[in-house]
Parts: sequence; structure tokens; C-alpha cells
Amino acid sequence: MKTLIISWHGLGDNIMLGPVLKKYEEIYNEEIYLAHLARLPVYDVFAECPYIRGFHTISDVWNDYPNVEVGREAVWNEARGIAREYGYDNVREVTMAPSLGIVHKMLRAAHELQVELDDYTLEIFPAITEDVKKQATAFMRGIKRPATFIAPMAGNPPKNVPSSFLRAILQEREIEPTSVIEYESHQFISNHLPLGNIPLEMEILRRCKHVICGDSFIMHAAAAMKKPTTAIFISTPPEWVIPLHDTPIEILAKI
Repeated sequence: MKTLIISWHGLGDNIMLGPVLKKYEEIYNEEIYLAHLARLPVYDVFAECPYIRGFHTISDVWNDYPNVEVGREAVWNEARGIAREYGYDNVREVTMAPSLGIVHKMLRAAHELQVELDDYTLEIFPAITEDVKKQATAFMRGIKRPATFIAPMAGNPPKNVPSSFLRAILQEREIEPTSVIEYESHQFISNHLPLGNIPLEMEILRRCKHVICGDSFIMHAAAAMKKPTTAIFISTPPEWVIPLHDTPIEILAKI
């Protein structure tokens, strides 16, 4: 049996979906294929994932249509077309909707796909080649260790961390700019990480000792690596998305 799972959510939500898909494959013994938003590098995060057999891209439910409901219907039609073309037996959608009455998004997804989780461990599977490792080594050269990875920007602008708030955190922890790697922002005098190469970005993240970030996919990627993380929540309730497995994380809520 081949099943196409539709996930029209952000990159962090897709990382949270991972344990659910892993359990789904185990319980139902189906080949899982993932349909995700074309604008997100979901494939790059899960390129070597053993329980996702393949990937398809779908249009943007949030930005390509007048409203989300219209977008959902359009994406369903896209997914049915993909299913017919590639011979899928099932098409299932993950909404992670708050209306389910379940607090955490991962548990909402588990409920929708009818699985009971016994392992909440987040995982990522970027394709880290020897060339990627060499690029990471070159980037890290000259950066003061231990390095801190900061990511004040989130995919959803209302979740971005104000520069004044992040600056205060860095000063409080006496973190020097020469030891900071800055991702998706140019707010500080620090080492700016070029975007567009997820394997490289994840390898550099792996080499950092501490992560300071907003409620973004970096928080979930850091949790997958069990990196000590300070996660800053601006708008989303932390209980919706905080890692459920054992990982060193400090939650700062500024809602």
C-alpha cells in the first residue's frame, strides 16, 4: 500500500510530523510519501529519512489562494491528481487544527492519522556529504569557540524576535559577537550564515554548543540534535510546539 500524506505546514511542523509518520509506517505497514509546500525545503531536511519514500510539492495553501479553506480544497485536488498519476492507494491530510481539542501539534497530527505515539523523538535527515563537511569547516574557521547559533527570524513574521530582546539575552549571557553565527538575519555584528544550503546550515548548527532562536524550524532542528537551546516565543503558545522528548531547552515567552 502506498499512502500520500498532505502536509501544508511550516518546516518546523513537518519536523514535528516525523515521529507520527514513523509510527504510522510501523503500524500500518504502508509506504509513505509526503506532499509539502513547494516553497519550503522539506526534502532537504528529510532527504535520507528511512520512513518517507518520496516527496511531492503542492501549491501554497496560505499565500496562493484567497483564504485557507479555498487553498485546502485546491491542494486536495492537486493531491488526488498526484495520487492518480503515481498510483497511490490512499491520500491523507494533516491539518494539526486547534479545533481538535488537543494542545500539542504533534499529538494533533497523531490523532488525525490514528496512531498512538510512544516515542516523541524529533529527527532530521539532511544529506551531509564530505563536501558539505569541508564547507562547514571552512565557515567555522576563525569563529571563536564555543559558538552560539542564533536565529531571530521565523517563517511567520509575527514570530520574529525583536532585536532589542535578543540583544538583551546575548548581553545577559555575555556572549561575544565573534562567537555568534547568525541565521536569517543581519541584526548584529556577527558571522552571517549564507542561506540556501540546508545540509550546510544543519552541519554548522551541529557544530555549535548553544542555540538561541525564535519559534522556528531551527528550534526543532536543534531539539533533534539535542542542542542546549533558548527558545523565544513571541506569539505561539509554547505548549503547542515545545519538544516532547528529552532535550535541553529553556523557554522564554514574550507573548
